Amino acid sequence: MTSLECARAAFAALCENSPANHCRLEGSVLDAGKEVPGGWSSAQTLTEGLYGGKAIVNVSQQRLGEEQVPTVEILCDDPVLASESFTSREGLVGLQEADGAWALAYGENAGGARGNVVLAVPASLCAVVVEAAAAVPRAVSYLLEQGVPQEEILWGWSCCPVVLPSLDGEAVRAAHRAAIAAHGVCSIWVRSTRADLETLARNWGDFRLRLHCLEDGKTYGASSGTGAV
Repeated sequence: MTSLECARAAFAALCENSPANHCRLEGSVLDAGKEVPGGWSSAQTLTEGLYGGKAIVNVSQQRLGEEQVPTVEILCDDPVLASESFTSREGLVGLQEADGAWALAYGENAGGARGNVVLAVPASLCAVVVEAAAAVPRAVSYLLEQGVPQEEILWGWSCCPVVLPSLDGEAVRAAHRAAIAAHGVCSIWVRSTRADLETLARNWGDFRLRLHCLEDGKTYGASSGTGAV
């Protein structure tokens, strides 16, 4: 299937399973965390759709000190597509059809958007899962802005903790970003050596970013310093 077909299929699956996943369908808009609670499986299906079916999305756990916390892990085969689909347009992120309708969109308000839209507020389970899942597209957008050619960006992997939501959406958003900055990690594989790979990796401060270069077999920006993979 194409990325658009995968996005449409994800929305269809969300709609089909909406009652069991604490979601609610109204026309072509699915509430997955605005007026209703939403759930883990619906957030995972949504994330897979936002990646256009080009990623494996695991919602599991990781140990931080003595605690185990929910975690979103992404293994992405098309990081550039992910960076495009997570770019906000009309207050939404997602994949658009050629005519501008959404194959799958996600945001807080549908507005006058055409197509398949999923809604959730910041203080929702859906929102915090998507926030954790956005590490790869955020890192790739940064690399593209810094002049790395998109054909040089091959694959992505990320692992980010999920801060469980409360009714205070802004507090949840701030806590989640702090947790991702402290414990999130993202690896991007690039094809060719560049003189600035180490600088690019270390200058990204939102979470730990590692750049793996296929040409020289080195990892740049690892916590232990640059070294052979």
